[in-house]
Amino acid sequence: KHLKEEDAVKYRDCLAEKGFDCIELMEDLEEGDLDFMKVVHRRNLTGRDEVKDWLLGQIKHLKEEDAVKYRDCLAEKGFDCIELMEDLEEGDLDFMKVVHRRKLSRKLTGESFG
Repeated sequence: KHLKEEDAVKYRDCLAEKGFDCIELMEDLEEGDLDFMKVVHRRNLTGRDEVKDWLLGQIKHLKEEDAVKYRDCLAEKGFDCIELMEDLEEGDLDFMKVVHRRKLSRKLTGESFG
């Protein structure tokens, strides 16, 4: 998001120098591997994984592919780091499957089932 072409080229080259020269290897990236990036860009990348992990922890039986989709949808709405999750409201979750939205909404409002 808002990445200038010259930054993208620099980042690609730096990743290639570290051995991350194909998409399949990107899943092995760790935050320390991104030390050459501008802070805002690094945080955007690493924050998204925190959001995905948070979703997996909040919604029991959530599939990884749903967590990734939800993470991306939340990022589109500006919820791109874990610190912003406390500001989530049920209306922000319109992209989720109904059962997932209900479960997360209950967690957000502190309601319990039963």
